[in-house]
Amino acid sequence: MIIRRKYPAINATESNQSQRRVDSTSSESEDDDADSAVEVLSMPGVSVLRPLKGIDVALAENLRSSFLQEYDGPMEIIFSVADKEDPAVEVVEDLLQEFPNADAKLVIGDLPTTPNPKVNNLQIPYSQARHNIIWILDSNVHVLPQTLQSSVHLLFENPQNGLVHHLPITQTPTTPGSLLEHTFLNIAHAKMYSVINHFSIAPCIIGKSNLFRKSDVDRVEGGFAGLGRTMSEDNALGLAILSLGLKHAIGKEYVRQSLGDMSLEAFFGRRARWIRVRAHTVLAPTLLEPFSEALLSGLTFAWALSGLAGVEMWKTLVAHFVYWAWCDWNMARTFDPEFVEGNGRAFVFAWLARELTTFALWVVAVSGNTVDWRGTKYVLSRNRPPRPVGVSTPAVPSQQPRSPPSSATTSKKSSAKSRRSSARHASAPPEVPSRLPKNPPTPTIRKHSRSICRRKSQILN
Repeated sequence: MIIRRKYPAINATESNQSQRRVDSTSSESEDDDADSAVEVLSMPGVSVLRPLKGIDVALAENLRSSFLQEYDGPMEIIFSVADKEDPAVEVVEDLLQEFPNADAKLVIGDLPTTPNPKVNNLQIPYSQARHNIIWILDSNVHVLPQTLQSSVHLLFENPQNGLVHHLPITQTPTTPGSLLEHTFLNIAHAKMYSVINHFSIAPCIIGKSNLFRKSDVDRVEGGFAGLGRTMSEDNALGLAILSLGLKHAIGKEYVRQSLGDMSLEAFFGRRARWIRVRAHTVLAPTLLEPFSEALLSGLTFAWALSGLAGVEMWKTLVAHFVYWAWCDWNMARTFDPEFVEGNGRAFVFAWLARELTTFALWVVAVSGNTVDWRGTKYVLSRNRPPRPVGVSTPAVPSQQPRSPPSSATTSKKSSAKSRRSSARHASAPPEVPSRLPKNPPTPTIRKHSRSICRRKSQILN
């Protein structure tokens, strides 16, 4: 008896990313002495890229979730920081020591050829990635162990799928600011994100977790570096995939974003920043955004109903807000039932506060043209790329990576531990062109003897 089990639509032509394994098993019946052969086509290789800057909330836990993926195929993890003095380096070194058999490394030094610091951070690891499937994960999100396996299945489930992304949620807020962010992400954002993507109304991608084929992105104008022309590289990625005639798909797993002790100032600043970025990237949807919130949609509906049917506006508004709040309550319970059901008053307060301040926040956001990204202020324009404040034109791209790793240790720990861990740091190429070639040369990497964890395919019953 021959049993062939293949993962959906995974093409065996990806030779170095797929492999066949034949296992022989004995017959289950004593009367049947024929051997049974099981042929399994393993999952394709994946390169997990995690850009870092500073210490995010629960950073070690978030990064550790990359190592804990239950994936039936080869997987490499590449962490990247722009500056060797970045405190995130020490966190990564600890994880590399914790998982010595994992195929993982740290790249220090960015390639500042675009106005987008995240894309600059990712260009070198992107060029070093050995596998065609790329999974970019932000440093402030935690992923479940089955996320990668499920996402690759989804990518190959439909030949037209070119990008798999995930809905970010939060859990257990601890401060007023984090409570407002919890209410926004788990209700308003989750609601519109799901609806827009379900009906394919417009490209709606958030860059917390994006999985795609490197060969697809390399086909678009400018390649991966071209995504850095704006501050919203996630939207640029979504548009690039659509330009190839491919589709987006939402994974069934969520990615959890850690909020920590977010202040009210941080919440309003974060919301204003991304409204402002969207206003300079996709103006029309941003102008319609307030009508997706309870206040403006309720006022519009109450005014229309009073004119058409003579219903008093206050009655319509009361009914509208009660029903809207009930729907949002049930949605919030879906993502974080323990907190919502145990903190009803706090939830109602946060819901009202966010709904009543949303329109004013939107007005302030669309009225400005500067944003702060991790300590650097940028000027936005619809007619040219963003630029740091005080710079009249975007800087000329550097021909070499910034802050390349030195031969000495980059850790603040003891020299003994640094010597062990520094061998796992990948040196950036000595010279990198301003435009990355489609097949960049393999950079010099300091190696040391270590076993590489090779995950074998599991036979599914």
